[in-house]
Amino acid sequence: AYSSNKIYRLRKLARNQLENMGIVEPNTANSHGINFANNLANGSAVLKPGYSATGYKTNQGNQESTFDDIVNGQGGNTGPVVMSFNSKGHYRNSGEYGHVIVVSAVRDGRVYLIDNNNTTWSNKQTQTLDLSIDEFKQHYLREGNEVNCITTITEA
Repeated sequence: AYSSNKIYRLRKLARNQLENMGIVEPNTANSHGINFANNLANGSAVLKPGYSATGYKTNQGNQESTFDDIVNGQGGNTGPVVMSFNSKGHYRNSGEYGHVIVVSAVRDGRVYLIDNNNTTWSNKQTQTLDLSIDEFKQHYLREGNEVNCITTITEA
């Protein structure tokens, strides 16, 4: 079972990463975790002036192609990208709470992110993972992981 402290950390990590990147204001009314990811996707999250977010709803049949379209549409390099996973998708051990990750960048065929869930590579929420696009897809976009939404954040 999740402790209330772990649930709070899971909720805050994605938003804190965007605060550290200078995209959202600290201590705003933005929610945390999957609610924050959904608010980003539908345009109701509070971003700093000069940033915009575009959300792409996904399902088991198109989550990998949606990610490819986003990356290829940006010339192979993009970021940040926020991905939310449905709780019923059972991403690793997301249980009833779902999961959210922030891909800080995709550059030259590599995907950079921090994930505070236990992963093959790390269980430290402060370690940046450096994965090939294929490794990223095999781990995060594989069948059974239900990505709810992929949201790109761009400077206006």
